[in-house]
Amino acid sequence: MTKQRAIGRMLVVLGLLAGGLTTEVDGQQSDGVIGVVGLTPAREHACAAAFVPLAEGKALSGVIWYNNDRTVAFPRVFLSTAGEEGPGRVAEATLAATSVTGVSSGFSELLFAEPQASATGGVYVIFEMPAYAEQVGLGDGGGPGIGYRAGSSGLSGWLSAEGVSWVRMRPDFRLAVNAIVVDAATCQKAAQTAKSPAPELAVQQTMLSPASPNPFNPATKIRFTLGKAGPVSLAIYTVRGELVTRLIDEHRAGGSHAAEWTGLNMRGQVSPSGVYFAQLKADGLVMTERLTLVR
Repeated sequence: MTKQRAIGRMLVVLGLLAGGLTTEVDGQQSDGVIGVVGLTPAREHACAAAFVPLAEGKALSGVIWYNNDRTVAFPRVFLSTAGEEGPGRVAEATLAATSVTGVSSGFSELLFAEPQASATGGVYVIFEMPAYAEQVGLGDGGGPGIGYRAGSSGLSGWLSAEGVSWVRMRPDFRLAVNAIVVDAATCQKAAQTAKSPAPELAVQQTMLSPASPNPFNPATKIRFTLGKAGPVSLAIYTVRGELVTRLIDEHRAGGSHAAEWTGLNMRGQVSPSGVYFAQLKADGLVMTERLTLVR
């Protein structure tokens, strides 16, 4: 599907927004939230972004957003200080967090390791949607999505089918995202006077790390961390969602793990060059990592 066709399909899905797919919150409101917006088609690097206006001397240290489904992780969250025309290319944005999850049908908090200031009047917070995981309903199993409100409460939203071209949500509907803003000078002074780096978190989180090497030939190692022991599934899929092979399907202890894919399918046949996805299911989460096989 071409970029123009993908964006065009987004535009005609629902007149409520300038693209995307929405589901109304059934008969209830949560702090003014009236529905959830996701993206369809859910291709790789599809994104939703919220623009946070910042006054001079202020910095963005995190966000509180209305999350739809706790079982699905946003692979990456980026920060961009591009101009008023939109967030710009995601490939040029600053990576702020990986494997981000929240509660189902409620507000969750994400704090950034380093607050982000802006010389352009604001910061775009970009949520990358997991590839091929469309928002189909509300709550657990409903798929990735972010709440929205009617009126002026919330932040202006932007949607992209591939992280390059963006369409803006109608101004009378805004993303249910609240900014956590701090004084930029205070953050800078704290960073300059810190005597030691912040201690690492003692509690491990379940996450899928970037594969290495990638692109690869003939093999790549896929590493992941489990916050606790439990069943684990690690499988390889084509861009069409077809299963290529299953690397892990068993109970694993908490901690760090790795698996190697040698480019073979379940029959031991050599897979052709192309883009594939490693999908990890563990600890109630689903995470994906893009792989490029070059013969």
